[in-house]
Amino acid sequence: MHKRVEDIPMSVPKLTVVKQIVKKRKRGNALVIAGFLAPALLFYGVYVVYSIAMTFYYSLFEWSGIDNNFNFIGIGNYVQLLGDVVF
Repeated sequence: MHKRVEDIPMSVPKLTVVKQIVKKRKRGNALVIAGFLAPALLFYGVYVVYSIAMTFYYSLFEWSGIDNNFNFIGIGNYVQLLGDVVF
């Protein structure tokens, strides 16, 4: 494969080869972008998304936070919160 347009023989249409070179560069750039984004998205998913999901999950239980005694109360905590005059 030709690396530069100047290396292309005159018998080959230059536009076709240029399109092939551009496609390879785009594919390579996409891999580099994915490589840089993967650790950040993994960190975000583990520490932000998982934490928010578990907070919602724990809010559906009556739990002291210390022992293993979980009592499922569903949205009872939210009903109590909305009925509170201070809130």
